[in-house]
Amino acid sequence: MGISDGEAVHKKAGPRLDFHMVEARGAGDMHCRIVAENREKYPMPEHKMWESVGPIATSDMIKYAPEEDMVTDPQYFREECGYKFCNGTCAEYDAASWYRPNGSAGGAGYFWPLFDMLVKKGRINEEDLDRAVHCVMEAAGKAQFGGWYAVEGVRSWLGVPAEMKDGRVMGGFLEVYLACQGVPVKVEAFNKDEVILRIDRAALDQRMPKQSPAYVAYWYGMTKTLVSAEYALWEEPEGDAEKVLRVKIAKKIDKFC
Repeated sequence: MGISDGEAVHKKAGPRLDFHMVEARGAGDMHCRIVAENREKYPMPEHKMWESVGPIATSDMIKYAPEEDMVTDPQYFREECGYKFCNGTCAEYDAASWYRPNGSAGGAGYFWPLFDMLVKKGRINEEDLDRAVHCVMEAAGKAQFGGWYAVEGVRSWLGVPAEMKDGRVMGGFLEVYLACQGVPVKVEAFNKDEVILRIDRAALDQRMPKQSPAYVAYWYGMTKTLVSAEYALWEEPEGDAEKVLRVKIAKKIDKFC
């Protein structure tokens, strides 16, 4: 529902859709189906979000899949589907392209309608929002590798030599992370003194606003624990900053004063 609202708010994509979980796999019901309706056309009494389970206005549209007819693999792993996922709007993806940049952080869409409403009502302003996003994401990044076992686990996974304890550890991690997201990245510098990565901003933002600053704050916090408190990650923009997020990882004195 948050993703739908986010699209409507930021893209004026049309009326808000109300989602009802007819059957909830997350609640232990393996028959999971979600039905969305335009409440301007199909009005219903007001209800709380957590009450959005069960019969809805057009209950005749609810379909029940017997367990014996269910499949266990997604379309892109099934021969009868040509190893491709295809939806009702004719979008097609195979297993290699399914984890595409514009579909990997949809959860962020749940927050933007709330933020938009709070700004419009004057409860917060854009500066408050930017500050909150920065503080939350930086703290989350520091917590990511708060335990020594987490640091050693990442170093072992990446195959980092024991003697390497500089910005290349975070740089290598970021390269792998971005590759998994399908986000294009180019290496400008990668040595013991500095790591500079040029990241495709549009792919990283994933069609949602304010993603890049949130990522930078998150990665800054991660650098502090994955590498050491002497190191930092920050943006050093150049002329193509609208298209490229240029981040640097190096030693930096960064005091709150």
